[in-house]
Amino acid sequence: MITLLAEMRSTLQKLKNLTENPTEMFGDLFSDKLIDIADDMFHHRIPLIWRNLAGDSAPPATWQLGHWLADLGQRCLHLEKIIIQGREKFPAFWLGAFFQPKSLLALLKQDAMRAHGQHAAQMEPFIFQTEITARDKDHVRDPPQEGMFVYGIYIWGCTWEKTTAELQDIAPRHGPTPLPIIHIVCIPASEKPAASELVRYETFSCPVYPARVSPREPVFLMDVRHDNIPPSRWALRGLAATIRPF
Repeated sequence: MITLLAEMRSTLQKLKNLTENPTEMFGDLFSDKLIDIADDMFHHRIPLIWRNLAGDSAPPATWQLGHWLADLGQRCLHLEKIIIQGREKFPAFWLGAFFQPKSLLALLKQDAMRAHGQHAAQMEPFIFQTEITARDKDHVRDPPQEGMFVYGIYIWGCTWEKTTAELQDIAPRHGPTPLPIIHIVCIPASEKPAASELVRYETFSCPVYPARVSPREPVFLMDVRHDNIPPSRWALRGLAATIRPF
């Protein structure tokens, strides 16, 4: 993010100087890069160089520049709040605000390993266990006693019924469905519920990607379910989740 913000500031400052002193920057001094960025901004497009620096969090080319700048400002504000308040005291994290959301989950895994002791951490792997709660981000004031709360996750291919906390089929041509707050904890693999319990709750491990247009490597796997329906049903519907609404 720092590289992106530095590039944006430098480019915008050069364009500002050009508009204020148009006779001082002409010919070879006005690079093709500045011309392309100015042209994209004039047509309310996100400059390609900025999209490349945004990495996996970059929106599609069809996104409006104003929407992206407003979203980027909200992400910076969220990160600033975390720095001021402290990670241990922060109630819920917006995963979409992070350029590298895996790093946040890696911190959670390190905390779990330390809590279980060094011997346990060396003997077996640690995995994530998730629970989709019925709470909204505006109703959370304190962090959980274990793990962390995250929000800003969208599911595609199905919808989530908040009253019953179950997956439902979705109407054709329907967009993504935002999920409530998700509680993530990291536990040793041996403490994961037994296979019989997983069958009883019909749990499906839904991959959570940075975005639908990003490389297909999930950030983590999220547990979702519907009673008396096999998990293969959701796999056939292409159920997946993203931390960005695109």
